[in-house]
Amino acid sequence: MLKIRLRRMGAKKAPFYRIVVADSRAPRGGAFVEEIGYYNPISEPVELKVDVEKARTWMKNGAQPTDTVRGLLKKSGAIESSKMEEEFVPTVIENDEIGVLVEYIAKNLVDDPDSVKVVSKKGEDSVIVELTVAKDDMGKVIGKQGRIAKAIRTVVRAASVKSETKYVVEII
Repeated sequence: MLKIRLRRMGAKKAPFYRIVVADSRAPRGGAFVEEIGYYNPISEPVELKVDVEKARTWMKNGAQPTDTVRGLLKKSGAIESSKMEEEFVPTVIENDEIGVLVEYIAKNLVDDPDSVKVVSKKGEDSVIVELTVAKDDMGKVIGKQGRIAKAIRTVVRAASVKSETKYVVEII
């Protein structure tokens, strides 16, 4: 798979990046297929030059930009930021099985099970499960060094494998 990503150049503590199309398995500074621009974050003002036509051609051919490069391509105009991304509002999901699972786990951990509230919201590429508990019970849900919270997230990840949807648990 081809990626559009940054290739670090420049001296120590003075980075300069080339925007390149490279195989995803190649190392950061390794072989690349084509250079489509450059980015200098150190200069004032920041320098960014992208060959927009080359970038669009590579993306049409299946090259995936990394998150950082996607932001740079939006700034340069190679990618139009859609109104859907700007005006995105998460929608609440009713009767979510993973949400019910998180609620069951949390109610069995806390002293005040009536204060446990779980809301599942569909995000852009994942489902966010917001778990709200009483202030006094927060430590019981998080656990020592976050171990219980990590265990809850692991259970949710395992339970969501069949649905092929990414679930993110946020403890509020």
